[in-house]
Amino acid sequence: MLAVQGLRTKGGDGGHRVLGELMQAQLPDYKQVLREFDWMRQKRNDTEYYDPGRPTATTHDVADGILAAGRIVDLGWTFVEFVTATRR
Repeated sequence: MLAVQGLRTKGGDGGHRVLGELMQAQLPDYKQVLREFDWMRQKRNDTEYYDPGRPTATTHDVADGILAAGRIVDLGWTFVEFVTATRR
């Protein structure tokens, strides 16, 4: 979604967080869908970088994540189609 606008996030720590924040700012009507990206990012971090004070992903989280990813991909296709159509 950023690439089609000629943008990209800086790699390294915080890049995915910034990506989520930027897309939420650009698409305020879709914040609920885009917040799922942040939820999945945080859950992945909690699972990959284990901390006993933070729960890791459960099978329920995985199932929810698959559905959320589908919604995010659908939004991405809609966004890219809109941006590219307005450039013609």
